[in-house]
Parts: sequence; C-alpha cells; structure tokens
Amino acid sequence: MTARIKKQLAMSRTTCSIILSPERANNTVTVMKVTKNVYLQHFRWVAEMVKTIIFCTSLSDVAMLLSNLFAMLGDTLYEPDKSHHPSNRLVGIYHAHTHSKYKERVLSSFKSLSGTIRVVVATTALGMGVNFPDVKYIVHVGPERSLVDYIQAAARAGRNGEHAHDVVIYHGNQL
Repeated sequence: MTARIKKQLAMSRTTCSIILSPERANNTVTVMKVTKNVYLQHFRWVAEMVKTIIFCTSLSDVAMLLSNLFAMLGDTLYEPDKSHHPSNRLVGIYHAHTHSKYKERVLSSFKSLSGTIRVVVATTALGMGVNFPDVKYIVHVGPERSLVDYIQAAARAGRNGEHAHDVVIYHGNQL
C-alpha cells in the first residue's frame, strides 16, 4: 500500500514512511445521509448538547446553519433568565474573519466550565492550535474538503479520554 502511495505522489523509494492510525478508541463516528429538504432540521439537537463544535467548510455554510439554529431555538438560544444580549448566547461563531475580540470571548467562554457557550459553529480556523479537553461532539456540515481536514476536526473531540462522538451530516448534492 505504501509503495503505491509513494509512486502516485512521485516520491522516491527511500522516502521514510511514518504510519499512524487516526483512530481514537473513545470516539464514535456516525455518518448520516439525509435529503436536502430536511437537512437543516438534523442540526437542532446539537444546541441541547454540551461542548459541541460544528465544523463548516465555508462561510456561507456557517451563515446558513447559524441563522437556522437561531430561528429554530428562539428564546432558548440564550441563558435562562438573562437578557437577549450576544454575550448570553449559548451558540458562538468562529471563523477566520471573526473579529479578534469576539474570537477571544468565544474561546474563553467555550474553554471555561462555567462559560455560556455550549456550541460553536466554526470553520477549520477554530482547529488550529486550540485545545478544548471536554468537547463531547464534533458535527460536520457535509463532508470535509480533505481527509486531513476531517481528521483534524474529528480530533477535537474526546481529548480528555472520555467517550465522544463525531457526526457527519450530509445530503447527496454535497458530494
């Protein structure tokens, strides 16, 4: 197998191979193919989960999912008995174009055990150099652009050794 990969990548035979499995025994992987007309309804459950990251492959997917989550959740989008101020939202957003002040607020709230944010809708910008030890769910909005992106995103769950879930939800047009 490695000889074939080296040949396809035009690598020399003497190239050193380091083979590591991305498998993490404490993570359960689920893939759900759904129809496009009910696709967004399959993300409602994530807002009731604790410490979930939803990875999107584009800013348009972030915007689409976030606006639909906001509409689906209504008043339950905010901490109970608190004002409808953005700092009291249970859902945060993180991508390369998010203002640094808001990125810091999302990161500090999501890292803290007493933080408000339970769900972050993000692009792969969140995955670089950030460690959240207590993430229970990683949800992918459609398939990732590459296997490397998928493995990096999936590796954000279960870093504390506890059982975690990696869920891919897609519809046929996304392939």
